[in-house]
Amino acid sequence: MRFLFYILFGILFGSAYGQGDSQQLDPSENGRTLRKAIPAKIPYSIPALERAVDSIITNGIKKEAFPGAQVLVSKKGEVIFHKAYGYHTYDSLRAVGLHDRYDLASVTKITAALPALMKLYEDGLIDLDAPFSNYWKPWKHRKNKRDLTLREILAHQAGLTPYIVFLKEVMRDGKLKTRFVRKVPSNRFSLRAYDDLYVNRRFQRKMYRMINRSKVSPEKKYRYSGLAFLLFPKVVSDLTGQSYAYYLKKHFYLPMGALTLDFNPETNYFQNPIVPTERDTVFRKTLTQGWVHDENASLMGGISGNAGLFGTAGDLAKMMLMFQNYGRYGGHQYLKKETLAQFTAVQFPENDNRRGLGFDKPYLDNQNLTLKE
Repeated sequence: MRFLFYILFGILFGSAYGQGDSQQLDPSENGRTLRKAIPAKIPYSIPALERAVDSIITNGIKKEAFPGAQVLVSKKGEVIFHKAYGYHTYDSLRAVGLHDRYDLASVTKITAALPALMKLYEDGLIDLDAPFSNYWKPWKHRKNKRDLTLREILAHQAGLTPYIVFLKEVMRDGKLKTRFVRKVPSNRFSLRAYDDLYVNRRFQRKMYRMINRSKVSPEKKYRYSGLAFLLFPKVVSDLTGQSYAYYLKKHFYLPMGALTLDFNPETNYFQNPIVPTERDTVFRKTLTQGWVHDENASLMGGISGNAGLFGTAGDLAKMMLMFQNYGRYGGHQYLKKETLAQFTAVQFPENDNRRGLGFDKPYLDNQNLTLKE
């Protein structure tokens, strides 16, 4: 089901930021909110679009790449296409609905962690070119990390280890280690990973220690790493005195009307059905639904910077439109235009690195490539 959001992300966001550092947006678009287009005014062939999307999605369902999907296409703030396909699961018991909530997986990075960091940057609480160890103090004592900047980290230019599988630390021979995960909550086991799985609060510190001790490549070139996104929620909390989840709701989700964007959706009261993610045969050993699928985010209690955010396609589209409009949505400037220009610009093209700050970008020679390449 994650397939949906990479389609949605590409349609809504890909056209906004191309090869160059930034793209000027028509000022008349700056106040737009997401709304349904009036069919008579749509200058596109919707039947042709529908046939093309139908072909792709139904073929994916037929090939069992996913049991169902949902596609939302927006142009200049107007929803010109929004359609659901298939079912939540292969047993075809529940059809996909237009208001279903999804595990946004890695899209959490740009819809949660990144907006928070951009806001901190605007407020002068972080400096992109100062050592990240100014904000994550344990790195001051790590020779290989103490001078790494946030700019290098967000552009994946810092040489950090790509990933650590923390699930290996809580399991042995296919069984959970009870000193880390138990089926009954308590004061110590208060981080909820699933319906009946509770993580020892001290395990989060173990995760931090392993990240702090991880290797750093001496080569300064593009090397993707998601590790720092596990640290960003704590940084946001330390710098603002507010929880990461509350900070995002206060500054973005609630004022934008993106009410379904939230972590750990089973703990709130929205009635939107939640689409299952996967049948997990290793950790939860059941159909994963309502709780984040990503194991690392799960072991942090479901609230992380790398994964964990849930929401509807419509609310995700609001965030994409805010980015597309350079920080403006519904007549309110959530982030400065200059901030979006900074974060969406290619940072290290001299090192053949196409990345912006947290945002992916087209290949540096994208305009010269053909579809076959």
